Amino acid sequence: MTTEKCSNEQSLVAMHDTTLPELVRMIADRSSAYRQKAMDLVLMVGLKVCLPILEEAVRNDADADLRNGAMEALVAFGEMAVPHLTKLLTDDNEEVRNFSAVMLGDIGNPQAVMPLIDALWDPDENVRHGAAEALVKIGDCRAVPALQTMAEGNLWDRFYASAALELLAGAGKDRPAPGE
Repeated sequence: MTTEKCSNEQSLVAMHDTTLPELVRMIADRSSAYRQKAMDLVLMVGLKVCLPILEEAVRNDADADLRNGAMEALVAFGEMAVPHLTKLLTDDNEEVRNFSAVMLGDIGNPQAVMPLIDALWDPDENVRHGAAEALVKIGDCRAVPALQTMAEGNLWDRFYASAALELLAGAGKDRPAPGE
């Protein structure tokens, strides 16, 4: 690592406790002219530096703008964020688990399929439904057997699982069969 890069990285780490939360808040502000610049800066700083702030923000029940901005930033990090978000699927806080499922669906990476299938059995109904919706967004047929089992559950689980199965079946019509 060059001295200049090391110095820049150290400066970013030193300032991140105060500046990054403000940038993340700007990301959530759809009226801000600086929204895209804030996202660009967060992405430039990188996931390694931003992750603790973003995870803390996702847990913040008192500041919806900060939480929403953090979620948008984690989704923007894409595939790099998937391992961290799959860990959050087992968090003690059901809202964090639900937000994680939503973000994984928005990212759409197949690496999230198995952890999302596991989340279909979460004790919290919202997490189960968020996982079902995320699996539909990813569109992976590995979810079908678990969704079929979920469709045998309570009324709301049946509703979400049936809707997910219907959407997955419809999505498959537009995709070529394997090997085509």
